Amino acid sequence: AATVVTPVAPAVTVIASTQAGSSVTARMAVEDGAAPRELLGLTSAAEDFAMPYRSSFRSGRLPSGRRTYGLQAAKALALGDHEDFWVNTGSSSGASDLKRTATLRRISENAAFYVDSATTRITEQHLDDLVKQFEERIYPRVTAVYGREARPGIDGDDRVGILISPAVDNFGKEKGLMGYFWYRDAIPNSGDPHTNKREMLFMTDRLFEYEPLTSFGTMAHEFQHLINFTRKGAASKYTQAEDTWLDEG
Repeated sequence: AATVVTPVAPAVTVIASTQAGSSVTARMAVEDGAAPRELLGLTSAAEDFAMPYRSSFRSGRLPSGRRTYGLQAAKALALGDHEDFWVNTGSSSGASDLKRTATLRRISENAAFYVDSATTRITEQHLDDLVKQFEERIYPRVTAVYGREARPGIDGDDRVGILISPAVDNFGKEKGLMGYFWYRDAIPNSGDPHTNKREMLFMTDRLFEYEPLTSFGTMAHEFQHLINFTRKGAASKYTQAEDTWLDEG
């Protein structure tokens, strides 16, 4: 259970998650004297609500007498799930985008790792190495400098999606292309028919043919793009981007 003590006209965030089951129940309590209960639309001192796995209950700044908070439900993730993703193969207009089916192979604290169902290059050991590098080196080092990505993301989940696919380097035609972040995936209600509607990184399935400094360094670089865009872009309603010298440097 989570207890939130709120000031007048509060901004309230309650985030709950569990690794042990498919759902979690959180309790939000507004203590007498901290804020009028009617401000939050509560009929009693505490209210229970069910939350799907790794979803977030959020409110904005609430006007008196109105109940405007809502539930952003994240899709429950399960290893072996199949999902379709749009992968860009070189065209800035999206004309060369390909829809690829991928399998969820690893779920870590900060990422969900999908592998294109057509590739045979990625082994179980590769995936273990990828999770270890991302969780123990890339994520803490990059976020220590640039801050954290949006939590939850626009899909309601805290985790970044990472797709490994041969389509990322256009099936070997774009040699040297290791990975990318595409901002269209991270803009809410963008209207783009090929948005994946989640914060994602895309990496080639030839990832492990390169030296670790190159392969994992590229993943860290693309993750930095994601963080800078979601933090600076969202704050400016997507009218401002990071300076190129820093974003690419």
